[in-house]
Amino acid sequence: EAALRREPPSEESEINEDHLTDAQLQRVQEDKRAKEEEDGLARTKILGALSSVFDPFMDGYISLEKQNLEDVLQRTVSEDAVDRDGALPVLASSVHVFAYIKTSVRRCTALTTGQTFFKLHRAFGECLKSYAARLGGLLDVVDAPQQQKSSSRGARVLLDAMKRHQTEQNESDGEDLAINDAEAACYCLNTAEYCAETAGQLAEIVRGKIDDQYRERVDLTQVEDAFHDVVARAVTKVVGALETAIAPALRKAKTAKWGVLDTIDEESVYVGDVVKAIKRVAPAVRALLSPLYFRNFCDKFASAFFAKYYDLIRTQKRINEMGTHQLLLDLHSLKPALLALPTMGDESSPPAPAAYNKFILSESAKVETLLKLVGTPTDALVERFKIMWPDGSEKDLARVCAVKGMKR
Repeated sequence: EAALRREPPSEESEINEDHLTDAQLQRVQEDKRAKEEEDGLARTKILGALSSVFDPFMDGYISLEKQNLEDVLQRTVSEDAVDRDGALPVLASSVHVFAYIKTSVRRCTALTTGQTFFKLHRAFGECLKSYAARLGGLLDVVDAPQQQKSSSRGARVLLDAMKRHQTEQNESDGEDLAINDAEAACYCLNTAEYCAETAGQLAEIVRGKIDDQYRERVDLTQVEDAFHDVVARAVTKVVGALETAIAPALRKAKTAKWGVLDTIDEESVYVGDVVKAIKRVAPAVRALLSPLYFRNFCDKFASAFFAKYYDLIRTQKRINEMGTHQLLLDLHSLKPALLALPTMGDESSPPAPAAYNKFILSESAKVETLLKLVGTPTDALVERFKIMWPDGSEKDLARVCAVKGMKR
């Protein structure tokens, strides 16, 4: 009976690993690991069952996490740091925000992956949308400097853009300040793109950890959309910075006396100013943007430039024959700089896309057509108009006549 009542030996006394073969030792170790994993799973289930009981009462915890994240936002947005550790520079506040979110996810999932975690992910979404709105506000520094001056300490990283409103501009200043504006917008663009991408990754992480009943309801697409809106605005700002840089040159062209020109030069002075501004601003933009967004910048600038240049010619009170010849020469000098824009600042980069080159040549042809018609003798104008501008309207013909100085 004593023998029957004897306690079974422990695993340590039952198995002497010193006398086991390698295969037997491997099986013993695998059994131990399996038992440890089983015990850990059991503990997790117990903790999950216990924590789910408290889920309905965890609103205070969620509020605290949200407040802490908002504090991080408030503190870091007011700083002027730029994080340059990644492939592209971003505002350091974005890195701090997602670092805190990562810690918050780890802290919450150690307690529960149920209702509380679901509510927490919604709190993340609210805070991130608030951050997107703040990024949008930083872009307004360029357009509304006085408002920025009276605001909080935020966005000091972008205050260089305000020099445009604090110094008396000349052409060189305009280029320098345009670079400041462009860089400021690039920081916002990169930050918004980083946030949109990371928000999508965050949603996937939450779906991978949350309880099944909440998985399909995890959604941060509105957050991604908010950041993508900032990206779109930022691209417009970058393009606008270069437009600002060439604006003084185009004003020279607009106010030139094309109706009484009596000599022709290889190119007008304004052409050199435009090319110089492009060659200064474009490389600075290239250095800060991904190839995708730099290409987008090139496309949008080229479109904006031709719209302004065409309108500049179309709205002249009069252009004489010498004036049309000079403007055709000017266009011939501007075209290479515009064609080179996608590779400017990195001559080893791939050639400009065929679609971009096609657009430049097409828009140049439209300007050439207008100028050639303006320079056409009056008695041959109608016939030449039908040939050179087959889809032109009576209004278009009337505009050509007006620029020629023909009386009604």
